Amino acid sequence: MSLFLSVVLLMLGLYQVYATLNTFKYLKTEANRNVSYFMPIALYSGGLMALMMIGFGLWGIFNL
Repeated sequence: MSLFLSVVLLMLGLYQVYATLNTFKYLKTEANRNVSYFMPIALYSGGLMALMMIGFGLWGIFNL
């Protein structure tokens, strides 16, 4: 069961990295004055959560 949860965490973390990078690229090309001032914080927290999910996923898979 823990292996299943670890793989799910790893997959969610990889998807979060993908979503964060796509949002960053979109904002880099299409941003205007209507973009929220909190967007840098959202990108930072999304990246941080992705790293945490990947880390915990790998930790669970390799039983560190």
